[in-house]
Amino acid sequence: MQAIRKRKRANWMPYVLIAPFFIGYALFSLYPTLYAFRLSFFSWDALSPMQYVGIKNYQNIIGNKYFNRALMVSLQFIMTGPVTTLLALTVAVMISGQLVRVKNFYRLSFFVPYMTMPVAIGVLFSMLLGWDLGIINRVCVALGIYQTPINWLGERSLVFFCVCLVVVWRYFGYHMIIYMGGMQSIDGALYEAARIDGADGWQSFWRITLPLMKPYIVFLMITSISGGMNMFDEPMMLYGRDGGAGGMAQNVGMMIYQQVFVSNRWGYGSAMSFVTFVIVAAMTVIFYKINYRGGMGG
Repeated sequence: MQAIRKRKRANWMPYVLIAPFFIGYALFSLYPTLYAFRLSFFSWDALSPMQYVGIKNYQNIIGNKYFNRALMVSLQFIMTGPVTTLLALTVAVMISGQLVRVKNFYRLSFFVPYMTMPVAIGVLFSMLLGWDLGIINRVCVALGIYQTPINWLGERSLVFFCVCLVVVWRYFGYHMIIYMGGMQSIDGALYEAARIDGADGWQSFWRITLPLMKPYIVFLMITSISGGMNMFDEPMMLYGRDGGAGGMAQNVGMMIYQQVFVSNRWGYGSAMSFVTFVIVAAMTVIFYKINYRGGMGG
């Protein structure tokens, strides 16, 4: 009888151990998501009673020129992902080489920005990119690189550059750490065999490193798609909630914030969030299918 009780306890114990995660997920992620989806079919200002409007919120989004412009801005911000990936992969290959010492120092140095609080990042880049007292302008004018200060945060043509600069600086170390971890998992015998066959460093990278790093690249690119579409911290830190520079930095994430927390249009903002979710899901599936047409090894 005691053996049966122990066996039953052993069968239930794994479920007991993982229960806290699923309870937390259901309370703080699944339920809010389902509630927001329900809310997208209502008109609500968080004070008055909810009014059911059906798919009217979604219909209004289709004809909203401001949402379409914000969507185009978000699609531009997605391009920060490939820039970060290219730089991070290049540096990861260089640091992983035999000529570079104190690798842990470089790992830590490049990873620190990823752990930095958004407020500190905003203050730092405001000091760097400021028009009159910005460090970059003062140094460049003093060295004669250009004569008059550049309004980095006020020029519409420089919006993408400034946001890309912050994003790359912030997430470069995260990408690099993942790539370095992936490279360490590659069997060194493959490089030794390639060297014996006469392959140089570039050929080894192109034929061995890059194909075996494909799952890591795809993973980071997929997360970059989601991150670019829902980017909020970087444009908010640089340009404020109105998007600054003629609203050129106002992407979908900032527009949803504007609708929900400023205009109190909770139903409309929820509908925008789910339209964005559908777009991100479609882009993710397409990107995944393109990269794995012949299966995981394709």
